[in-house]
Formats: sequence, structure tokens, C-alpha cells
Amino acid sequence: MTKCFGIVSYLPEEDRRQARSRRMERLTNLLKQLEQLWPTVDILIIAQNWKDYQLPEIKNKIVVDSYSNALGIVGARNKLRLKFLDSDYDYLILLDDDAHIYCKSAEVANQYMEEIDKHKDGFCFIQDPFNRHWHEMDEYIQAPLNLCAISKYICAQEEIPNTRLEYNEALEDDIYAVLLHIKYPENEFIPPDNIYCDHFVPNQYMLSYTCPDQVWPSTWFKNTKSQMSVIFSNTKTILDFIVIHKRLPNITKTFSGTIWIDE
Repeated sequence: MTKCFGIVSYLPEEDRRQARSRRMERLTNLLKQLEQLWPTVDILIIAQNWKDYQLPEIKNKIVVDSYSNALGIVGARNKLRLKFLDSDYDYLILLDDDAHIYCKSAEVANQYMEEIDKHKDGFCFIQDPFNRHWHEMDEYIQAPLNLCAISKYICAQEEIPNTRLEYNEALEDDIYAVLLHIKYPENEFIPPDNIYCDHFVPNQYMLSYTCPDQVWPSTWFKNTKSQMSVIFSNTKTILDFIVIHKRLPNITKTFSGTIWIDE
């Protein structure tokens, strides 16, 4: 089966944290990792506000769909989804632009791709090797869309939930992971051990497993306890609904980020 990596990327303006330059560094490192681990797999990128960013020279074919304006996290994810559905690829492997892949060996990297080939209409999320689950149905790494492999069949069934993290609404990636887990259990498969992703680490509410002192500026996180409290509360409410009803709820949003749901 033909596979591609799909990356959503937004490069913020430079600030006192050197947010833009550090984000560019993170993205460049990720692309070089993909070349090292899977040099023959194409890469699709939804690029926002790139301006002067220059792609590194790597062996992988890279297709960039550029936008000068910010699409938002969900907007970018669904642009990528539509681009994939309109392509000839069979599988999409998702990554955020601040992801860092931990892979024990080239053999494990090959096993990951081989496992995908065994499941024509399947999907998988990387299991959290540290068992840091904040919801009973959320068994995956933080930022679970990193290295999520999703077939064209499953991708066509479900859009990315329109819960906007940048507006303190809910974690769309956790919601999507649990939604697929609950609705399509027969299509889910388990990837090999010894491969996972780390990502941006704001503070103690989202700890890194391997490098908690390594902080990469976020494009959405404002570093407030109340912000995370609202986001986690909203997300839990939605996940609880999915577990019971096996679908997304209807969601009413407020300017403060609080949500209400109904059937």
C-alpha cells in the first residue's frame, strides 16, 4: 500500500521566546528524521505563515500546500484530510510540526510500516508506554495524532472534530482518537513497541516523557492553569459522551471556551 506522511505546520511570528526560529528548527529536525527512518515515503504539508522558511534537502518527495493566513488547528487538519482523500495514497500518517520521533531501530521502523500493510482499512495510534492516561478510554500518547496511521476508508468516515484548541474548547486530537477507537474497534490495530513521539511541552500539565526541561514554544498555549482546566474539562465531557453514545455530541460553544453538549 502507498503511504504518505501528513504534517500540519504553522510558524508564528518571532517573539522574545524565539518562537518562530525554534519552531522552524523543530520542523527541520522532524523532516530529517523522516528521511533517516523512511526515505521513500512522500510527505504532504499544510503550511501556514511559512514566509522565508526553507525546506531542508532530503530524499523524500515533499508536497507543500501553502497558506498565508492561519487556518487554525482543525482547519489545517481537515485541509490535509481532504488533500489525502483526493490523492492516490492508501494511508496517511499524521504528524505535528513540533513532533520528535523516538524509534529504537531501523528494524522497528520497518515493522511499523509492515504492520500498516496488514490492515487495508485500519488505523492505529501509538500506545503510551508510560501509562499516563487522564481518561479511561484514552490509552495513547499525548498529542495522539502523532504517528497515527489512518487508512483512506477510515479517514473518509470521520472529519476532525471542530473543537478549537486555540479558543480553549477541547483537545481535538484526543477526541478523534477515542471516537475512532469506540466507533471502529474492528479496524484498529496495535503498532509495534519501541516507537513513539514526544512533542511540545508547556508545563507540568503536559509533561514530556524523556526531556521535561526541553520546552518548545507553542502556537496556541498561553501557559495558564485555568486554560488547561477548561480544556481538560470540556474534553472529558465530550469523551464521556462518545463512550456512552458512540458518536460525537452536538456542541454549543461560548466565548470563554466553556461548552455545552446535547444529543
